[in-house]
Amino acid sequence: MRSLIALPWKPGAPDVSAAFENAVRSRSPSILRAFIREFPEQMDRRCGGLTVLHRAVCVEYSADNIAALIEAGANPHALSDDGETPLQYAIREGWETSAKALERSMQENPLG
Repeated sequence: MRSLIALPWKPGAPDVSAAFENAVRSRSPSILRAFIREFPEQMDRRCGGLTVLHRAVCVEYSADNIAALIEAGANPHALSDDGETPLQYAIREGWETSAKALERSMQENPLG
């Protein structure tokens, strides 16, 4: 986890926020789950108008991280500042793998 905290994601971002972004983009659900346990407040944080789940769908082939976020309580119906759900965002951007992973995770965790 310390190596992720040391990696910058966005210039000037606080270490924990940058580290959480790196965990979301890591394609490693075990790292992401560790961050969620340690810093649960980051689940509600927005960056650039996007929720953590919106940012996860940006990373193609991150199905396991998408599932980990849904299981941890990320809201798949939350709207971005542009009024899109994570699924709508993934579809608009053409991220088919992420869109399918999100749909599957939502079916497996209907309370999300």
